[in-house]
Amino acid sequence: MACIEYHMPSLPTDTGLKIELFFTYQNMDKFNRACRDGNLKRAKKILQNNPSIDISAHNEYTFCLTCEYGQLEVAKWIFQIKPTINVFAGLSVSFCMS
Repeated sequence: MACIEYHMPSLPTDTGLKIELFFTYQNMDKFNRACRDGNLKRAKKILQNNPSIDISAHNEYTFCLTCEYGQLEVAKWIFQIKPTINVFAGLSVSFCMS
């Protein structure tokens, strides 16, 4: 599902923003689950369809979650697309849990 922005003339303008943020959150959640589950193909597709996803959001949560669940191939892919990722985020949780 792509990030969809609704602009409804009958509603206040901030409602459109709330709807957009909801879909952005939904896409981020799908991306995190795909990475956590080791579904590299799905993670790539979600990111391709939603390039605004911030893979470093919440202190590198996606990377930490991926490592915690032992998804080495996905972790390597994340590091490839963002080599500046903070691998020490979350008090090194990403390494301790992997």
